[in-house]
Amino acid sequence: MQGICCNEDSGQVHLSLNAGLFNNQFNKWKLQGGIRTEQTIATGKMQGQGVLDRNYWQFFPAVFITRTLSKELSGILQYSKRVNRPSFQQQNASGAA
Repeated sequence: MQGICCNEDSGQVHLSLNAGLFNNQFNKWKLQGGIRTEQTIATGKMQGQGVLDRNYWQFFPAVFITRTLSKELSGILQYSKRVNRPSFQQQNASGAA
């Protein structure tokens, strides 16, 4: 993914994604889940003030457990990790945003 480039600000952000899923059902229980991994590589410079150089991995698991109680009623327990990504300028150490 190409990053931001404006007013002498330049940078690049690259994301590599991998994902795996599973699904299993037994009796009145259903189990679903997965994991997504991301590698983020962000580099750049903001008007000569600071350099951004980051390379990190993140893991995002998700699990869903469903129990059928009757034909018309089920209970669900779920967990998932999500991300709120900062913009390129928010990641820059120079404080110029």
